[in-house]
Amino acid sequence: MATWAVGDSTADHDRDRPRPAGSLPELRQEPPVQRFPQGRPRCRHCDAPLGLARADDAPPYFTIFVTGHIVIPLMMWTDRAYEPTTTMMAAIFLPMTLFLSLGLLRPIKGGTVGAMVTLNMLKPDPTGA
Repeated sequence: MATWAVGDSTADHDRDRPRPAGSLPELRQEPPVQRFPQGRPRCRHCDAPLGLARADDAPPYFTIFVTGHIVIPLMMWTDRAYEPTTTMMAAIFLPMTLFLSLGLLRPIKGGTVGAMVTLNMLKPDPTGA
């Protein structure tokens, strides 16, 4: 398996293969997020140090931002067009908000970690490797 050095944008074995700038190889086959809130420590294909990319509060913030920009206009339009009761609005938009938030958190976290690795925004390696 190829080695990944902090500062490299690609692994050694993928330097000759054309791909979009700033993308991890084989990312479509294996997402950087393994379990729901946790990510993989290293990419199995290019050995990129995904565990050194600390996304922290960015993915939930981006998820709230995207979900709000989808739900709030729909809620305002529904209120103006149909004038439903408050109970009906809550029955429609609370589950929609919950499922959108849960559904978008993982891909947004994967995108955030991928962007951080691509931009070399990594914390120092505690092992010194």
